[in-house]
Amino acid sequence: MKLVRQLQLFFQEGSSDKVYEIDLCETPSGDFLVNFRYGRRGAALKEGTKTIFPVSISEAEKVFAALEQEKRKKGYAAAGEVAIIEDFTPESPKKGEKRRKTIVKILRATLNDEEHETWPVSRVIWRAGELMILEAETFILKLAETSDQTILYSSIWALARCGGSKSISFLQKTKNDPKLPTYISNLATDALLALGDEATKAKILEAEKQELPAQLQTLLSEKNYDLLKDTAREYLLLT
Repeated sequence: MKLVRQLQLFFQEGSSDKVYEIDLCETPSGDFLVNFRYGRRGAALKEGTKTIFPVSISEAEKVFAALEQEKRKKGYAAAGEVAIIEDFTPESPKKGEKRRKTIVKILRATLNDEEHETWPVSRVIWRAGELMILEAETFILKLAETSDQTILYSSIWALARCGGSKSISFLQKTKNDPKLPTYISNLATDALLALGDEATKAKILEAEKQELPAQLQTLLSEKNYDLLKDTAREYLLLT
């Protein structure tokens, strides 16, 4: 996969010192992906993607720009820049509660094959995750039992934000399903790291570490994060 463009953004406030990296990559088929990494500066970064499937260059550039804008609004800036946080007016509690109830209503209606607003199910599930609607977990788990990978992807993403202990077994099953694409398995791993207890997290991280090339394992054990980052990038460009 070829790296076409990369952007590093940073956020510093109080004890927070975070980094967010965005990559625009070209696949061997000539399509494009927008991937990201985030976490505390100097530590191992978590990974994700904004493109469930490869897209055209024009669409990828739009996704890249939208993600960059989203982070800059939150105060992230490139090295040497001054961060500008845009004014934000919080949503009123009344409006927020109405929105939450509407989303739960649509999820319930979809599950029961009842008539409802014609919104894409995957988008409704995604929104439930964005708003961290805990009562949506039960509905999302049932809707996730589908062959539609867009719905499955949205479900895993949402459960990482609004799920609880009930989601763990589903995420573990999804992570270990050999029939599913790697990007879905990776997302399930991220969700388990977000929801699991310390023992679960340690087990997952050790298993993931064992999948790395020997050189990367050594650098990770030595906590040589700067060289690890550069070496990992070389591996990605060669694969």
